[in-house]
Amino acid sequence: MKYVTGSGGGGKGGRGSSATVAEISGFSTDHAQVLMAVCEGPVQGIINNAQGVLLDDTPVQNEDGTFNFDNMTYSFVPGLLNQSIPAGSNEVSSETSVEVDVSSSASITRSILNDQINAIRVRLAFTLQEQEDDGDVREAEVRIRISVKEGTGGFNARVDQEISGRYPTPTVFQWILPLNTVGGTIDSFSVRVEKLTQDSQNNQLVNTVRFLSYAEVLWDAFEYPNTALIWLQFPSKLFRSVPSIKIRIAGLLYPIPTNATVDPADGGLVYQGGWDGTFYMPTIAPADPCWLLHELVINERWGLGRQLNESDIDKWSLYSASVYNNEKVQDGFGGSQRRYLFNGVLQGDQAAWDVITAICSNFDAKPFWGGETISVWQDRPTTELSKIITNADVEEGRFVYDSRQWKGLATVALVTWNSPDEQFQRQIEVVEDREGIELYGRIDIEFTAFGCTSRGQAVRAGRRVLLKSRLDQEQISFKARAIAAFFQPGDVILVQDNRRSQARKGGIIVSATTTTITVDAPVALTGTAFKIFVTMPDLTVEERDLTNPPGSHSVLTLSAPLPAAPLAHANWIIQDFGSNIRKYRVTSVSPDRSNPVMYEVTGELYSAEKHPLIESGWSLDELPVGSQPPTIVPVPRNVTAIAVSITRPSKRINDILVSWEIPFNSDDTPNLFITSYLVEIKRQGGNWFGRQTVTQTTTRFEDVGNDSFMVRVAAVTDFNNRVSQYVESNTVVTSGSTIIPPDDLQQPDQTTTTAQNVANFTKSRNSGFAIDF
Repeated sequence: MKYVTGSGGGGKGGRGSSATVAEISGFSTDHAQVLMAVCEGPVQGIINNAQGVLLDDTPVQNEDGTFNFDNMTYSFVPGLLNQSIPAGSNEVSSETSVEVDVSSSASITRSILNDQINAIRVRLAFTLQEQEDDGDVREAEVRIRISVKEGTGGFNARVDQEISGRYPTPTVFQWILPLNTVGGTIDSFSVRVEKLTQDSQNNQLVNTVRFLSYAEVLWDAFEYPNTALIWLQFPSKLFRSVPSIKIRIAGLLYPIPTNATVDPADGGLVYQGGWDGTFYMPTIAPADPCWLLHELVINERWGLGRQLNESDIDKWSLYSASVYNNEKVQDGFGGSQRRYLFNGVLQGDQAAWDVITAICSNFDAKPFWGGETISVWQDRPTTELSKIITNADVEEGRFVYDSRQWKGLATVALVTWNSPDEQFQRQIEVVEDREGIELYGRIDIEFTAFGCTSRGQAVRAGRRVLLKSRLDQEQISFKARAIAAFFQPGDVILVQDNRRSQARKGGIIVSATTTTITVDAPVALTGTAFKIFVTMPDLTVEERDLTNPPGSHSVLTLSAPLPAAPLAHANWIIQDFGSNIRKYRVTSVSPDRSNPVMYEVTGELYSAEKHPLIESGWSLDELPVGSQPPTIVPVPRNVTAIAVSITRPSKRINDILVSWEIPFNSDDTPNLFITSYLVEIKRQGGNWFGRQTVTQTTTRFEDVGNDSFMVRVAAVTDFNNRVSQYVESNTVVTSGSTIIPPDDLQQPDQTTTTAQNVANFTKSRNSGFAIDF
């Protein structure tokens, strides 16, 4: 064994012997228990088991299978109607803090008024040891009594026990004291703690007893049907306060169409063949917002099912949207992903329509009441032939236009989304419309992409808002005859405004056959190609080329027969060189309160070209390593422990010095986001304890006694206090051999910062102690 000695002040040192220090008898076995309702059930379950359970943002289990917390257990149930509660969670308790020292001259009593409890749990903390005159530190003992009074009866001793050993720091013991409420007829109880051993009269003996708390305990209290639950138990010494608990869960199971299967990779749906309108319950959690919305409307427990039923929602509009949602588009990194997925949380009390609208926003849709059902319309490309409207259909022949150029225009979107790489913390993606910035400058808009956990989906959401604000600027409104009663929000309509064309290009049919149409006034055909759009008896629109030559005509001849003859008073539109037809997306339809035969219609300019611009022509770059907080926090390097013995006259102290090097990124550069470290120690075969939080790369555990020890160190970032995996040190043994006091002793240099430099000493005299390691 190497040792360092220093000056003894000119005199010759004599031989001494080390003090005997009794082993620490144990450590607190106090455990915290948490029963947490995760969400409505049924759910698929926790993703990757213990890797999906995080305490203070640290996963219980690492990807390599190692664990970050010793003696931590949990159990999970998925929220079925008939389910057993999680193992170990058959207790509901309410803890009351006491925090009073118990003396031999005064007992401590607390009263409880509760006719529902089955037991009282009492927690006491003991500090016991005695230092003798020769420097030896040995065990001490104290006797305590815990008594319970039930109702009007007297106190009965439930615990009469001597606690002995060496506990240099407060060590917690607890007792469960069953009660008899006599069928709930007894509702008052008292618990009394007495210290039967005389209090210490000097500083050498420590025998303190502290009444920490008591808890009112109810066993087998609840069944929690249809509720997904997790129960956790962990040593309370692991945390200074109740840790944050996060669960990464494959979520709610809800019915989906029978021609769909859930892709386990992302929760998207794969459709095959046609759909007969029926549903089934999958075993893999889907991530489709349409069928989540469907379940929200019809579920009687947590949705609107007590007021509405399945016939009150238009499942066919949801189906069309769902098929579009699950198509693959580019993800920005050279791969592909589904156009829309929903991975979000519905919580708190909100107005039902607000929740429906929020879910619809995830897939660029809006809900509306279609007269008999709740329906949705989604802004997506359409090949369906649009409905038509002309000046002859509207009040006073007048369309009203409103440009939103400076009302809703934006050129930069700040999109908030939840990143799975950052434990689903909120991130902001900055999306720019370069062409819009060149035209109008920078105009910001901020919004949250609800249920979005993909950077690519967040970018598309931003581009969608920006391109709509620039390309769909114009709004239209008008009052139309009864034909507008058949318009629905989301319909794309063709508007022929003769005032914009400066010529009459639309009107009313006087009479028609399948091959000819007589219009209400002559129409001038200009150019070389003419086309007519006409509304059919079933309110669909047919399109045909005209064979008429250029010039003015009242009877128009079709190039091919129609499936049926249009009705008189149906409308028509001519498309030729002089026409000015525009497409608008209907946003609302409502009866005119002042004239019941008329309908008020509003819409916005429809630009089909925005859809490919939203989904293509852009890419994303990975942020460089070191410029962002790490997703997986790098671990400390070269963790080293050294045993150090300090011998004073008649006393020897064993310390453990720990050192390590700062974590490096994958490109071998120092990680700049590390702000602190967690350091713990354990005896051979024991549990981790003594957690320290330090900002330097060295620390010390003092007066640990004689044993074999290991330490472990984890790094903590400044981003949400994310913690790395722990790295364990070598095993070190503190020596119990006799040390000869030196003639000379040197004190450690105050500039010493690492354990490797522990032997950097300066001269000192008459110190009277030695160090060996």
